[in-house]
Amino acid sequence: MNDLANLRALFQAEGMLSTHEISQALGLHRSTVTRQIRKLGNEVLSVGSGPQLKHLLRREIPGLGSQWPAYQVDEQGKAHFLGTIHALHGGMWQLAFENPKPAFTDSEFKHGIFPGLPWFFDDMRPQGFLGRAFARRYGEHWGFPQNPEDWNNDQAFTALVRAGENALGAFIIGDQAIKSFYAACIDESGKQDTDLAVEFPKRAESALEFGEGSSSAGGEQQKFAITVVKGGQPSAVIVKFTPPFSTGSEPAQRWRDLLRAEQLAGKLLQSLAVDTVSSTYQEYGGRAFLTVDRFDRIGDHGRRSVVSLRALDAAFFGFGNRPWNELASDLLQDGWIDTEGATAMRRIHWFGQFIGNSDMHYGNLSFFLSDEKPLRLCPVYDMLPMLFRPTAQGELPPQTLNPQYPTPREFSDASAALSAALNYWQTIAKNNDFSDPFRTIAQESMKALSAIKRIF
Repeated sequence: MNDLANLRALFQAEGMLSTHEISQALGLHRSTVTRQIRKLGNEVLSVGSGPQLKHLLRREIPGLGSQWPAYQVDEQGKAHFLGTIHALHGGMWQLAFENPKPAFTDSEFKHGIFPGLPWFFDDMRPQGFLGRAFARRYGEHWGFPQNPEDWNNDQAFTALVRAGENALGAFIIGDQAIKSFYAACIDESGKQDTDLAVEFPKRAESALEFGEGSSSAGGEQQKFAITVVKGGQPSAVIVKFTPPFSTGSEPAQRWRDLLRAEQLAGKLLQSLAVDTVSSTYQEYGGRAFLTVDRFDRIGDHGRRSVVSLRALDAAFFGFGNRPWNELASDLLQDGWIDTEGATAMRRIHWFGQFIGNSDMHYGNLSFFLSDEKPLRLCPVYDMLPMLFRPTAQGELPPQTLNPQYPTPREFSDASAALSAALNYWQTIAKNNDFSDPFRTIAQESMKALSAIKRIF
């Protein structure tokens, strides 16, 4: 191969390189490297200056191109140009921002260079129950795997460019998707009031049979995304639903209890000065439905940018499985949250511990993404006693609440959460809307928490 071919091959293998690194790898004088880079012209993207100057090689995604405009929709539903995103060799990407956004380019990302998809786009990837529905709807046509978790970055990005106008958050990538967003803004056909008693059972059946993947909002609980209209006012919601419980199915009854328990958890968390999603419990057609207001949507077409703890951790920390209360200190130290946010994270952690939420992974806590740090916590969602959920096989194995014990340094936040959790289980134990087995669980859980309370 000639020098130019060798240079391309090096970029393709290594990604981002300095002039010195290229000189060393190819055995060429620095001046020769500089001339070769010039010959590549627009194929090369150079960032930084002086000793920090780095070079990358642009690449094309087949059928999609090599660069795309990215947009951000504001709370009034107006789209703004965010910048241009470039695909680069070595699995790297660059976003050339139209205006500075210090939080987006914090730390190692100061030049808008990212080792994979930009971290603030990560939550847009199709995921969970709705993500698999999205993949069933579009993936086969594109030749992608049926499970979106098996998609590589190029496949996930292709999905966002071609059909990502309703992804989680406020970002839209590419002109095709932004045009689809505008078409939805102009469409007035959905402004009539929604008959929930008819629409919800129909949408539940459709979600199970065909998959309705209009949104990539995550989570494994079966659900659908819909905009409901009451009194002419639209509201974007996520609706979780149970299997039919009218048949006497114990797993279906348990999910019915859990949806009620989720709504109650949201109410009691507010006593800890923690903002939670607004939700409504309803029953139609033999199923239970929990309608949860989306905090990344406002009114007709307004949106808010959000980022999950999972995406933030992967980009800047890499802990992966540290408890939320411990990670709060790291986020506070690096300026990602303020003292109020850290206190809220600790209280949320302990409340989840004390009600048996065994599903407190990093995708179940999010922040509103602002241009600068610190970020504000989004309303808490998916807070329920998942320890007592049915297994995938539909069984209800006996479980006992056995939460962690707080250390003396954690007593302040843990004590407040414990009081709220005791109130939570006591409310369930006295409420005849819950099944007898679940009320028994509540009584046993109160005993377990009373034992912990004695150490404070």
